[in-house]
Amino acid sequence: MTRAPALAEHAAPSPGWLDTPVGPAGIALGMEQPGVPALVRLFRSSPTRVGVFGPGVLARLLVLRALGAGAQVCVRTPHPAPWAALQPLARPNAAPGLTILPAGSPLPDGGISWLPWLLVDEVDPAAPPARHEPAAWQAAVTVQPPLTPAAIGSVRSYDLLLVHGVADQAVEPLRAATGISEGGAKWLSRMPAEVIALIAGGEVRYAVMALSPAERAALGMSSVTHR
Repeated sequence: MTRAPALAEHAAPSPGWLDTPVGPAGIALGMEQPGVPALVRLFRSSPTRVGVFGPGVLARLLVLRALGAGAQVCVRTPHPAPWAALQPLARPNAAPGLTILPAGSPLPDGGISWLPWLLVDEVDPAAPPARHEPAAWQAAVTVQPPLTPAAIGSVRSYDLLLVHGVADQAVEPLRAATGISEGGAKWLSRMPAEVIALIAGGEVRYAVMALSPAERAALGMSSVTHR
């Protein structure tokens, strides 16, 4: 693969795509192609459920972008250190900004259009998966390891999937579960380190992460690899 796949190479989105969390306005997670940001619409008057399957950097990127947009963020995790590295980049006027809690802690209720909540649960392999039913102006994010066939059964419960490092044997089950095209799915197990896939509304789109040096440092990334 000589270059990152461009989102524009895939089929045009259906109207349903525009009402799921990817559309003409939202938080930029990367670039579809030069000058064209990949926008994620996390906060709506209806709840949004997001499944992140891949290295921890994907969810932390989502948190950085939400903080930059002025959202409140609450993370429940058994591994707080990587998340704490993001706190210096939280907007100082955003209250409470970034809150980090132990796994299983109570989560905030509700949200409002001008101060929404991003609620992040990092799955602890040693404990049952946490489940939170988000409210209006909340986006609930579940963070899991790269996608394998065993995890395919859970993907239908999400409005948006953010994935990287899909196992070869998981590509066809994922395609069947989400309705994405064979052409779009062929990149899922072959993405370069800084390309991410966004799946919603039966469509898959790819974006190259665009990060500042400070963001790279906070995310624990080298110039070319995830960690």
